[in-house]
Amino acid sequence: VEDEFEDWIYRHERVEIYHSPLFDAYSQIGEGEGDFRARITLKAREARDEAIEKLREKYEKKIRTKEGQLERAEMAVEKEQAEATSATWQAGASIIGGLLGNLLGGRRKSASSAVNSGSRAYKQRRDVALANDKAKALEGDIAELEDELKGEIAELELEFDPQKAELETISIKPYKKDIDVQSVSLLWLPYDEHGDSAW
Repeated sequence: VEDEFEDWIYRHERVEIYHSPLFDAYSQIGEGEGDFRARITLKAREARDEAIEKLREKYEKKIRTKEGQLERAEMAVEKEQAEATSATWQAGASIIGGLLGNLLGGRRKSASSAVNSGSRAYKQRRDVALANDKAKALEGDIAELEDELKGEIAELELEFDPQKAELETISIKPYKKDIDVQSVSLLWLPYDEHGDSAW
C-alpha cells in the first residue's frame, strides 16, 4: 500500500513556487506572493542601483564630451567678440581718419579702405553671432542629455519595482527517491443523514 501511495504522490502531487526572471530569484516552498515580493526588495534595490550607475557612467561620458565642446565654443565667442570690437574700432578710425583728411586737406584715405574696414567689422559681428549660436546649441544638447538621463532613471525605478516585477509560476514535480511514506492509515468519520458530521 505504501508503494502505491508513493506512486500516486509522484504522479499527482506538485509544489508551485514563484520565480522572478528579472532578479533571478525563487520563492521558498509555501511562501506567498506578497512575502516573496517583500523578500526580494533588497535584491531589487541592489539591481536597480547597479543599472542606474551604469546608465550614469554612459551619460556622463557623453555630457563631459559636450561640456568640453561648450568650453571651447565659449572661448571662441570671447575671441570673436574681442576681434569684432577691434574691427569696429578700426572701421571707425578709418572712417573718421578719412573725413578728417578730407576736411583738413591732409593725406586722403581711399573710400575702399573705409569700406574694407566696415566689411571686416560686419564679418566679425557675424562670426560672434555664429559662435554664440554654436555655444547655445551645445548648451541645449547638454540639457537634452540630462533630461534623457532623468527619464531613463525613472523608467529603471519602475522596471525594478519588486511590487510590479513579472513573476513566473513554476510547478515542481517530486523525485521518487525523495518520497518516503512511513505508513498508510484509513480514518472513517461518520456523517448523519443530513450530511452533518456526527463526530
